[in-house]
Amino acid sequence: QSYCNEEEVGRAIRKSGIPRKEVFITTKITDENQGYQKTLDSVQVSLERLQVDTIDLLLVHWPNMEDFSLSIETFRALIDLRAKDTVKSIGVSNYTPKLIQDTIDATHVVPAVNQVEFHPFLYQGELLAYCQEREIRIESYCPIARAEKTKAPVLQRLSEKYGKSPVQVILRWHLEHWLVPIPRSMDPDHIKANTQIFDFSLTEEE
Repeated sequence: QSYCNEEEVGRAIRKSGIPRKEVFITTKITDENQGYQKTLDSVQVSLERLQVDTIDLLLVHWPNMEDFSLSIETFRALIDLRAKDTVKSIGVSNYTPKLIQDTIDATHVVPAVNQVEFHPFLYQGELLAYCQEREIRIESYCPIARAEKTKAPVLQRLSEKYGKSPVQVILRWHLEHWLVPIPRSMDPDHIKANTQIFDFSLTEEE
């Protein structure tokens, strides 16, 4: 919603000819749409913009820190939407362990995903341990650190060792940590390279 691209994403999916079941669609509830009824209403708008019947993953974009009860009500709406099969999975974004636990305590439902910025240069160990213990997948945005750290000596060394680019090494690091990286690129060659990370593994030390 906050990226204002749901309509364009829906149009692209239809034009691609790729079967809907092979496309995983995620969208989020923006802060201004938080609250139980406003969430339900905004999801209906998202469905219309995307021109789909279901959303694969629906996230609360940010916790409302001025009134977190609004975020709890938003998550309750997500729970009800999942029960109606309007969405398949529900989660949160930019939540700390405490905020996730507060949400679980209030609703008795564990979010499937917590989407946060996460990469080797922003390693949130406490959050990772908390989520892994509860089988919450961390989805990493900006997983390659905005490509600002590719010259780091450790990445250069591992890149040479494995015959992979520094970006591919970082993405493999995410997989080794049970993370779901979501890299962004407009370059077809980069997009293809981002998928070529399943033919090598890092050691535990690496």
